[in-house]
Amino acid sequence: MDYEHSILRALLRLSRRRAQADMQSLLDRVGGGAADLRDALRRLESSGFVLRRADSDMRLTLPGLAVAVASVAGRRRAKSVPPARASRAA
Repeated sequence: MDYEHSILRALLRLSRRRAQADMQSLLDRVGGGAADLRDALRRLESSGFVLRRADSDMRLTLPGLAVAVASVAGRRRAKSVPPARASRAA
């Protein structure tokens, strides 16, 4: 599901920039092969996270938007947590 989360985050970034979400722009952002991307998009569509009308018209559904935003927030929170300090004995 990590690859699918990457796709959802990429779709979120593209939609925030009002950029076209097509196969090539997704491949540029998430990497992998075209077949892997198509399979992942098919899984996301069957789960109700992505709406695909064609290879050049992909959109996040409301549940997909929620998962993408939560995924981005979780990554930010994980990066901002400082490492635990060792306590000093007095």
